Amino acid sequence: MQSRKRSRSKRLFVMLVLPVLISVCLACVTQKSAFAARTVVVGVLTDGPSPFAERFLQSIQQETRALGEDAFRIQWKLAPAFDAGWDASRTRKTLRAALRDPQVDIVMTLGALQAQSAATAAFPFSKPVLTGPLFDEQVLKKLPYKNDRSLKANFCPVVVENRVRRDITAFKDLVPFSRLHVLIQKEFVGSFVGLDRLVQDYCALFGIGIEFIPVGQNLDDVMPRLSSDVEAVYVTPLMRVPENALHILVEQLKARAIPSWSFLGKEEVEAGILAGRTSYWGAHLSRRMALNIHDIAAGRSARSLPVLLSEEDQLFLNMNTARDIGFSPKYAALLTANLVGQADDDLLGTPLDLAEAMRIAGQQNVSLREDRAKYEEVQEDRRLARSQLLPQLGASARYIQIDQDISRASQGLIPWDRTGAGLAVSQMIFDDAVVSRFRAARRNEHAEKAFQASKRLDVVQQAGVRYLQLLSAQALLSIERDNYQLIVRNLDMARVRRETGVSGPEEVYRWEAALAESRARVIQRRADIQAAQYALNQALNQPLTTQWQLKDMSADQARRAFFDVKAETIGSSLSQLARLSDRAASLSAERPSLKGLELLVEAQDIVASQKARQRFVPSLKAGAMYTHEIDKHQVDGALRRNDPDDLEDVWAFGVTAELPLFAGGALSHEQDRANAVLRQVKARRERLVQLAAQQVRTVISRMSQSYPNIELSALAADRARKNLGVVRDKYARGAVSILELLDAQNQSLVQKQAAAIAVYEYVRDVLDFQRALGWFEIDATPQQKQEFLSRLGAVKKE
Repeated sequence: MQSRKRSRSKRLFVMLVLPVLISVCLACVTQKSAFAARTVVVGVLTDGPSPFAERFLQSIQQETRALGEDAFRIQWKLAPAFDAGWDASRTRKTLRAALRDPQVDIVMTLGALQAQSAATAAFPFSKPVLTGPLFDEQVLKKLPYKNDRSLKANFCPVVVENRVRRDITAFKDLVPFSRLHVLIQKEFVGSFVGLDRLVQDYCALFGIGIEFIPVGQNLDDVMPRLSSDVEAVYVTPLMRVPENALHILVEQLKARAIPSWSFLGKEEVEAGILAGRTSYWGAHLSRRMALNIHDIAAGRSARSLPVLLSEEDQLFLNMNTARDIGFSPKYAALLTANLVGQADDDLLGTPLDLAEAMRIAGQQNVSLREDRAKYEEVQEDRRLARSQLLPQLGASARYIQIDQDISRASQGLIPWDRTGAGLAVSQMIFDDAVVSRFRAARRNEHAEKAFQASKRLDVVQQAGVRYLQLLSAQALLSIERDNYQLIVRNLDMARVRRETGVSGPEEVYRWEAALAESRARVIQRRADIQAAQYALNQALNQPLTTQWQLKDMSADQARRAFFDVKAETIGSSLSQLARLSDRAASLSAERPSLKGLELLVEAQDIVASQKARQRFVPSLKAGAMYTHEIDKHQVDGALRRNDPDDLEDVWAFGVTAELPLFAGGALSHEQDRANAVLRQVKARRERLVQLAAQQVRTVISRMSQSYPNIELSALAADRARKNLGVVRDKYARGAVSILELLDAQNQSLVQKQAAAIAVYEYVRDVLDFQRALGWFEIDATPQQKQEFLSRLGAVKKE
């Protein structure tokens, strides 16, 4: 019974509910089909055939597709009736044709002539009319908008305020000039409302003269007017000129050494124009046009859409063009500009790699000249000590005169004056102190040579480290520049989110603050590069302003910096690493500085031994002398008489033996002092032996960390980059907050910096390792390298 009731209830439920569900599903499908079938036609008004306009339209279409077409589908209509054929008088006719066209839902102007015609039209619009872009200079103020909203029904322009004024301001600050020549499409000269007044006001504002050079479909009429007296050229959009003609214009401007500025900005600067600002036809403009079309198609009023389009005042400089025309940008401009064609003007210079930098330092460093002079001094000390072992020969001459009365009173015994000469020669037969000093001096000379080799290794290492520091500074600047560009794009995206109502102004302010911080970091990175360049030039003994093109190294090149051997092949296990440390520690005892200390110990041991036996070992010396009486004068009354006497010549020969017995305690004090110095030198040697072993083991330990860190840091940077891409996409769709994007971007920045630094840190560890061993491979032949690796136990196994 109960089973029959349950069966009846189920049938009743199916009969009542199933038709309702089917009806709801059919309604949803019908509604979705209706939305999918809806088509919005955009009529495009053009000034005339133009490659620039075609590219701009393609960019708008791409941005429109990116916004999605779930609710409606956008179609684009370009018709001969919508094209003005570069005749300003036909623009009103084309506008009316689009407004009357029953197929067109939205009218969009794609050119300056059409945009101005729509903005100044006195008749009402029966359909939404979108224009873009219009430039509104402060001196005009005639466009129909107020408080960022259109004042005319069914009309929404996109307005960029004061673009020309900001361009001229930046150009004049970069390149001082008194007269500016403006390349302008000839159809615009007589068609733009208020253009003459604009020129007059800007001439007064900037204190310059402005002259137009009209341009048609080619540059044939332009070149003759680019004479040598042209100071600066402002290139406005040349809508009818073929794209390949820009190259001709750039080359002509370079040949005449004329500075140029592009209204369109980045793209033309990359093509060779000297300078410009953020791209005028950039994604921000295309996206705004696409958003306006999307919002109107969704039912929003044209007057409710924002009018003003903000731009980032970002300077672009083509450094190759600057070099070709002999122009040197101001340092203040270089600090924040985006340099095109050359990563940095600091890199314009002689190519230099790491090995060559170390060789130059090992030959030309100033401190090495000082060390060579010190070595020459020690050499002379050794020669001076040797001179005491050789015969000593001396000559003498004398003249004596006494009072004549005394000579007369002596009855001829004492001459009134006499002249004589003599020779003396001596030879050390044996002198323990002299011999010991010579033996010690020889060892001191060899020790100083070893110390000089050690100081050269310090200089070579210093040059290598400073080279890596400059590379690291350049890498960090490049990363910070990329981060700056990313912030600019994120700021643009935040402005779009604000315009679409997804977020408020706080996100724009946050990105503007981040942009200022990034610009400050760019300035700091440039200062770091300058300081690193000065330090490298000092190590190389080059003028401090010398510029180099450094050869960067990839991660794979860095991995082979250890004598061209990948580190994992010699230290892939703890036992292998321990054996490598033991062998390297033993080899570190062969460092030149330790060899020098060993020689100093030997020298001081010789001195101490001599002081210990000086009481018992006499010194023997032989000597001979001979004096000859040249002449003498006697006094006899008023007469003088020459009275030489050959019998008065004197000669002598002798042998002397000396043995110090007591010198007031000086002998004991000298011995004690020599022994104290010997103990000091031995302790110093022992300390440096320990320090050398410690340095080697410490560096190997660092290498065991820095080597895998290259790969791990690169992996972390790659994952952070991918995470940033995902978060940016979500941010663009409004799925995540600005805090999550800021966190992802900061993480990506930090990881990119860590990955770049990891490469140079490992190479620096390799340099420190070679210095700890006292052996740089740049000084060795391939055979010597292989022999050294064999002794180190690091034979290639690849």
